[in-house]
Amino acid sequence: MLNKIENKKKGFAWLGFATASFLLFIWGLVLLIKGVMYGKGAKVYEFLGKNINSPTLGFIFIVLGIIFLFTGITKTVSNMTAKIKRNFQNLGTAYTYISPAIIGMTVLVFFPLVFGVWVAFTNYRQEIQLKDITFPTIGRFVEVFTSKSSDFWDILFVNIWWTVINIVLSVSLGVILALILNREDMKFKKIYRTILVLPWAVPQYVTALMWKAMFNKEFGAINQILAPIFNLFNSDGLTWLSKSYIRLDRIKEIPLIGSAIVNIIGIKGYLISLPFISVVTVNVWLGFPFMMIVALGGLQSISKTYYEAAEIDGATKYQQFKYITAPLLKPTMVPAIILSIIWTFNQFNVIYLITTQDKMSILVVSAYREAFEKGRYAYAAAYSVVVFMILASYSIVTMKASKATEEVY
Repeated sequence: MLNKIENKKKGFAWLGFATASFLLFIWGLVLLIKGVMYGKGAKVYEFLGKNINSPTLGFIFIVLGIIFLFTGITKTVSNMTAKIKRNFQNLGTAYTYISPAIIGMTVLVFFPLVFGVWVAFTNYRQEIQLKDITFPTIGRFVEVFTSKSSDFWDILFVNIWWTVINIVLSVSLGVILALILNREDMKFKKIYRTILVLPWAVPQYVTALMWKAMFNKEFGAINQILAPIFNLFNSDGLTWLSKSYIRLDRIKEIPLIGSAIVNIIGIKGYLISLPFISVVTVNVWLGFPFMMIVALGGLQSISKTYYEAAEIDGATKYQQFKYITAPLLKPTMVPAIILSIIWTFNQFNVIYLITTQDKMSILVVSAYREAFEKGRYAYAAAYSVVVFMILASYSIVTMKASKATEEVY
């Protein structure tokens, strides 16, 4: 057991060494390209006590990167060869089938990720020339956390609040609908199931644009449906997608019961952001079908004999849910909830397509706007790296704590 742990540590160490070597190679390649493009105007660097122009230094880094990369890859491969040979003898066909996916992930995920990390340590932005790019620098990361214009901490708070509310509503609604659809005496279950899955089946951008039209103050369906309620407040409707708020203390304007509700609850002018309500509504609409399907699959895997025994012992429906359904449903729901938290934390389509500018934003939307609307590529890359580290840390901790990737039975 200790040998396995030690081998894993060595493997990760050599993999990290190979990754660092690859970054060194990329840096050298950039310096070489800059030097060739600008010729005599190329920047001069001090390296080991000597002044070296960027083409020469770039060439040195490329050679060193190749040597280190080759060494790291060779060592990593040598540590893994024996294990791969043993596995390939038994799982050769499986490796053959998944090799296209591995190649695709390497090209489409790993290399862009490494390049994004490299950009995060530069000063690259839209108006800067290639020869003026500096590396390495941590200025962008410092700016993310300390700049008054970044609003990182405020947006992070909104991002966490947005994720928590969406997950609670999506999971609750999904489990409730799954419990209803799992009833043996319910008719037309297949029809209801198909209808309820449709929000998840429709492309997100289509759904987002449909909801955006429905939230329109002038001709949107939401204001028309809620018109009787607005009449109680002498209002002609809400501007759902603008940077506006509703005051909860206006509940007292409801005839007969309004004042009593305000006095009982103790509402004193609390504000609710309308764009926040709008995007949460749309995201829950998109998210509950997934939770419903997962919960329904988990419910159908629970043996009926547990409930029969509980009924014989006189257990109520609530007790059956608390001591049978919930514990046996947990192994199925936990991985789905972990994935849903990551998806919701990074939900770009709904917020960007429905709201405009800074009326409602989360971290990934802010990173996109910094890169493609303001041209601050290095800052956006640093922003993205921070988001990646947050989610990676969350994933590692939750996977270890919940054992979501281990067998559940």
